[in-house]
Parts: sequence; structure tokens; C-alpha cells
Amino acid sequence: MTPNPFVATAMSAPVETWDHPDRGLISFRTLLGDGELHAHSFTAGSAEVPVNGWLAQHRHDPAEVYLITSGQGTVTIDGVPYPVSAGSVVFIPSRSEHGIRNDGEEPLHFSYVFAVNSFHDVVYEFSATDAMIGADA
Repeated sequence: MTPNPFVATAMSAPVETWDHPDRGLISFRTLLGDGELHAHSFTAGSAEVPVNGWLAQHRHDPAEVYLITSGQGTVTIDGVPYPVSAGSVVFIPSRSEHGIRNDGEEPLHFSYVFAVNSFHDVVYEFSATDAMIGADA
């Protein structure tokens, strides 16, 4: 079955926030693949990392792509830090340990994409606790 085309906007998606020392301080909106809007094997959304915020080191099965849309920070992948700013694209291979930190003086915004039907299919394994949680936990 071929999916129907559609347009999703950030304002139409609910905001989820993680504010936990083992997960990070970040808010995000899943725009595609949220359980209702399916794009046939893609999940996409937008995230905001506040000043001094971060998404803790973690890994998951699907590869991921970040597109940095504003701000600046550092993405660390398998222990290697990569500075990022507006216009940067980051490819994160499957099972690579990664996280992102806002190093700037304004919020860091990025879009994320997974090649899975739903964000709920992504199981996060956070390095700090070795805890496994679903994306919706």
C-alpha cells in the first residue's frame, strides 16, 4: 500500500521533554511516524536543546540523521566529538553510541530522521545507566 502524501507542522505535534540526568535535557516533537502519521518506513521530528542542555550518550538499532537548523553544539559519536552548527548534517550509524550537547548561547535546534515506521519502534539504551527504554517512556 502506497502512503498518501501529507504535510505535518511542528505546532501540530505534541512536545515531549526529557529532563533527567541520565537522559538529558531536551524537548522534541515527532512529526512523522508518531503512531498516526506514517510515511512508509520513515520517522522524522524536530528537537530543541536549551542552553547548557544535552541528549545523553545512547545507542539504538536504527541509523539516524540529524540536520542542525540553528545554534551550535557538539555531537559525540563513539567517543569522537564533532562540532555542529546550522547547516550541519550528521549521519549516525546503527548501534553507534552518540549524544549531543548545546555549547552555544542560544537554543540548539535540529531535525532527526530514522528509517523506521514509528518513533515507538526506537529503543534507547542510555550509556549512563545501561537502561533500555522505548522512545515514548
